[in-house]
Amino acid sequence: MSCLLSNGVTRDCGFQFGGLKKVYLANFEEVSAVGYSGGTCPQITGVTMTSTGATWYEFEYEPNTAQKLEELVAGAVSRFVNQTLNMRLANITQAKKCVLDELANATLSVIVQDMQDIYWFLGEPTKSAGLRATVLSIDSGTAQADDASVTITLVGGNLGYANQITAGAVAAAIA
Repeated sequence: MSCLLSNGVTRDCGFQFGGLKKVYLANFEEVSAVGYSGGTCPQITGVTMTSTGATWYEFEYEPNTAQKLEELVAGAVSRFVNQTLNMRLANITQAKKCVLDELANATLSVIVQDMQDIYWFLGEPTKSAGLRATVLSIDSGTAQADDASVTITLVGGNLGYANQITAGAVAAAIA
């Protein structure tokens, strides 16, 4: 069977900002299922967690430092999308360092809100093995004007690009 293109794409005219507004992380093993709307290109309409103690954690990053990046990886016979989340945190304290210690070993699912108020789900349980930290770099800077921050990079392979998740599903998930 051939893989055929079934639609075109029109250009939107208007203003737009890049970047992200919000980042939520959850333990991948605690996300048991996602529900989808109908249609040929469904959105995520619900997220089921494994227990009532399972939760999504908001990560408040420095302004203009968070990025969702998705890149096609095409081998001779395999195709998948590498999903990457980059962000920077400042004012590293002992408490934040302890969270970074956990983040270094965790496997995660991620919900991001972009500047157009669209939410995207990275690391879906049936399409991915989750995202893992590949960079956790604490930098003191060398001069007073330098940023003293931690750079975080989470990466994972996914069967396709991230699906949009409805605002209602996000509100129910993070409640």
